[in-house]
Formats: sequence, C-alpha cells, structure tokens
Amino acid sequence: MEVYNGIIISTSVYKDNNLIVNLLTQNSIVTFEVLSLHNKNRYLINDIQVLNYGEFELYKGNTKYFKLKACKIEKSLYKGCFEDSKLLFSYEFLKEIILKNQPYEDFEKYFKLLLITSKYLIENSDKWYIYDLLFIAFYMRFSGYSLKNVINNAGINVETSGFYQNSEILNIYHMLFVDKYMDAMTKINNINVNIAIESLKELTKIYENIADLKINAINLI
Repeated sequence: MEVYNGIIISTSVYKDNNLIVNLLTQNSIVTFEVLSLHNKNRYLINDIQVLNYGEFELYKGNTKYFKLKACKIEKSLYKGCFEDSKLLFSYEFLKEIILKNQPYEDFEKYFKLLLITSKYLIENSDKWYIYDLLFIAFYMRFSGYSLKNVINNAGINVETSGFYQNSEILNIYHMLFVDKYMDAMTKINNINVNIAIESLKELTKIYENIADLKINAINLI
C-alpha cells in the first residue's frame, strides 16, 4: 500500500467504465485506476475530478496500474463551481490548460502553482481574474517562456516602441514575468478589474500562439 498527496491532472475512461487517473505530486506523475461505479468500493464522482487535491491510498493490482483503495479530498474547485459561479470559468480555464499541455520536468513547481491557485480561488473567488492571470504567467515561466517571448509574440518591438514603456498591460506582464510570485501578486492585486481581465485575455492569446493550442474557456469571459 502506498499513500500519495497530489492533484488530479487528468482522467480517462478505461474498460468497463473504469477510470485511469494521473495524479501530480511534488516529485512525479502517478497513474492509478479507479474501479467501475458498479464495483462495491465505488467512489463518488465528485472525488475523482481534475484539480481535486487530497490524499490517495493506492495498492498494486494485477495490472500495470495502481488501484485506488481510498481517498480524502481536501480542496476541490470542481465542487466549488456548483457553490460559487465565479469559479466556473477558473475551473474550466485551468483544467483546459493542464489537459492540453501537462507539466513536465520540474513537477514541484507545477504542483505548488496548482495548489496555491486552487487555495486562493476557493478562499477569495472575487479575485478570480488575478489568480488566473498569475497562473497562466507562471505556468508559462515554468515551461520556459520569458518576458521576451511574450513581448515578441505580442508584436511589440522593445527597442523602438514607446507603447511598451507606456502600456499598462505590458507593465503588468513585466511584473508577472520578472517578479517572484508573492511580489507579483502584491503589485497586481489592486489593479483595475477590466485591465486585469484584458491582460488575462491577451496573455492567453499569446500563450496559445507560443504553445500552438487553443484555450476555448477564455471565450466564457
């Protein structure tokens, strides 16, 4: 028997309606199987959802995957969506990013980013636009994208454009891509809501261009 603390980053249906689940921990991605809802040890569907964080007790079965014996969910954005409509966009937005471009190499950074984003969103959903903006910026940073990548993909010539020096959105980007997480959060925490949302939209478009993917959830804003 092994116990892991982690965040579910994907689920997929396996034979007989079993689920194959990928769990992000601080050190690795652990794959396990959840037996069919017809099994006597069935789990509530709310427990096995992307972005749920908790403790998962696993055991080795006859297959190559671990099997789930028990779990205790401590944080659930999925559950929060039904209690607070402000979380719906954030849940779909984060879920779509990690499903389309899952973390690699330094798992600890992605683990901490997902955990702290979920924590702040659950505790203060009114600031969803700030936490989503921080999330996508730091997700990009951890994936190797720099402020220079962002500026270049925004079509701005840093050397000649006065727009770069005067743009409120690009000043925000500078905070997001240069400062540490807590420093960036402090600086952008009180910016105008509309500016923050426009920054989130623009940064998402840039991320789509760099990563060559489409984030459909951004259209929910």
